[in-house]
Amino acid sequence: MGDEPEDLPLSDLLGQLVADAHGVARAEVEVIRQTVLFKLAAAQQAVIFLVIALVLALGAATALLVGLALGLAHWIGITLASLVVTALALGVAALLARWAARRLAVAVSARPEGPLP
Repeated sequence: MGDEPEDLPLSDLLGQLVADAHGVARAEVEVIRQTVLFKLAAAQQAVIFLVIALVLALGAATALLVGLALGLAHWIGITLASLVVTALALGVAALLARWAARRLAVAVSARPEGPLP
């Protein structure tokens, strides 16, 4: 009869409760840790493929810009054609950077409960 919960002192019961809560908290942390590790492992391959795709896209964009410069060189000369293509590429880059900065400002100021515009 000494093992019955109603026979144990309150301090022992509270100590057991704290120990059980501590065990549950450790188990929850381990579950979260394993979930994060699983998601990181799953995302790793996707990130690698994304980087490869970006490198290939950069190479394609470079080839396109060189082709545009060489194509324009027949009419306006290689130096002026290079300057025109570079100015156009920098203009597009500036517009994209400006758009990204605005979106980033909206994202940073957005409330967590509302969707991004």
